[in-house]
Amino acid sequence: MRSVVVLFSALGVLFISSGLHAAQVTISFDDIAAGGYSWPLDTPQGYQLGGQYFGTVSIQDAGSGDNFLQVRGTYDGTPLLTLTNSGGLLFSMQQMDVLFEDPDLCNLSPDCIGTAYSLDVFIQAEDALGNVIADMTVLHSEGLGWRTVTFDSAWTDIATVKVSGSLQTSFTTESGGYDNIVVTAVPVPAAAWLFGSALAGLGWFRRRQNA
Repeated sequence: MRSVVVLFSALGVLFISSGLHAAQVTISFDDIAAGGYSWPLDTPQGYQLGGQYFGTVSIQDAGSGDNFLQVRGTYDGTPLLTLTNSGGLLFSMQQMDVLFEDPDLCNLSPDCIGTAYSLDVFIQAEDALGNVIADMTVLHSEGLGWRTVTFDSAWTDIATVKVSGSLQTSFTTESGGYDNIVVTAVPVPAAAWLFGSALAGLGWFRRRQNA
């Protein structure tokens, strides 16, 4: 009987370990057709993107089907972009690509597609209670074009990621380009269910043993 108990324990640990092995995905937007969309925007990878109610979101084709997300909104302190897991799971951030372009090349026009204008990008992670657990500022002055932002171990157990910018011109419209958002979610509810099942099995065998 002890061997059966050990077997259940091993299976419980195995299931929990497999459940806790986070599923890392890359939200690349290549599998979403180019065009305009309304908030919220669900991605095939199981995440939901939100933004300003009065803002606009579109999938832009950078060439050869290499799509990216372009977000525009009114600069009023409201995040241009929010990211959550569609199933309500906590997740961690690994990296994301942010587009910075020279505003002079676009004549500061809001119609300049795919630009972050002259923005410093603010990225903030919140837990399920809305507490800030990590934040980062990416300076546009450190380089133009696409840049990969990487996140350290502090960016874990996240419920919501908020992305906003600091507009450094007199215009009230700001824009951001984003792509290749690498995230990892841990299916805690499934792991907890399996753990409970393992405990229930152990209890059942113990009762059988004592009978």
